[in-house]
Amino acid sequence: YTISEIKGDNEQIIYDKTVYDVTVTVYAPEGDGAYIADVVYTPTDDTAQTMMFRNETREPAIVSLNAQKTLDGKNAKKNAFEFELFDEEGNVLQTVSNGDEGVITFQDLTFNQTGTYLYTLVEKTGQEENIIYDESEYTVIIDVTVDTDSVEAFSANVKIEKDGEAYEGVPTFANKTAASSIDTGDHANIGLYALLTFASFAVIIGFVFANRKRLF
Repeated sequence: YTISEIKGDNEQIIYDKTVYDVTVTVYAPEGDGAYIADVVYTPTDDTAQTMMFRNETREPAIVSLNAQKTLDGKNAKKNAFEFELFDEEGNVLQTVSNGDEGVITFQDLTFNQTGTYLYTLVEKTGQEENIIYDESEYTVIIDVTVDTDSVEAFSANVKIEKDGEAYEGVPTFANKTAASSIDTGDHANIGLYALLTFASFAVIIGFVFANRKRLF
């Protein structure tokens, strides 16, 4: 006989593929006694003449998401800005601040089921009026697969899109400090400035003509 475990459809389980050969030898009884059966399992367990099926839980796929934060082209100071990670339904899964050198690190994502998972990574707009916040949206697409005929862990393939376009590299959020020359809408003194400029110009012209008359 042969005995084996029937593979189930739970992809989180690594099913034991061991196949046991069972040899049953039957001996005729002596006299009126009962028949005697001698059973041998191949392969045999190390500690007993028995069959043992050992299943294991498959290791999950782990994805680490990182990004970069800059302000005016330089790495942002630690804890200067906040960032959010959304799931496909728009729920906020994580909110983190940038670390040293502007590095943004989210908690690892763990997957133990095949499928395609979508996440959105954005910067959380702050309250600083002199900061122009980066409004970019990064879509993180994670395809989780597994070969159920092997003992390997789940695997994850990560792709990133920025504002709907394929993106290569580390997601980067670039903020800028608002320029001091930005028009505030206050034009009350423009006429005065123009008058003073004209007056200064007239004084200079008069001075030049006065000097010329002295020379001649």
